[in-house]
Amino acid sequence: MAFIDTITEEDADEQTAAMYRSDRERMGYVPNYARIFGARPDVYTAWRSLADAIGSGMDTRRYELVTLAAARQLRSTYCALAHGSVLRERFFDKDQLVDVAAHPEHNSLTPETGRSWRTPRR
Repeated sequence: MAFIDTITEEDADEQTAAMYRSDRERMGYVPNYARIFGARPDVYTAWRSLADAIGSGMDTRRYELVTLAAARQLRSTYCALAHGSVLRERFFDKDQLVDVAAHPEHNSLTPETGRSWRTPRR
């Protein structure tokens, strides 16, 4: 099992502390993935720019579906859980999300709306 040393908020230099503050203001907390970049805030800034550029051309639902698919392909349980949680909270009920995540080649999303054929979540 790999262990990654991260920079705590107490030990953060000025640039890393600013990065953590920005995430806390934007999301309400500092996510674990941001802490991994704590030693290299310049790389985090570049990564955020890339992610923002990719996501700017699509709605949140599509972005989360694409990142969930990428996470599955990369076998990243951390990313799959994070993006799956957004999809569950905002777009799908539990059964729909399981269908999409477990059977990407045979799920019930339609190309026109991206919605499942099942009753939309209320």
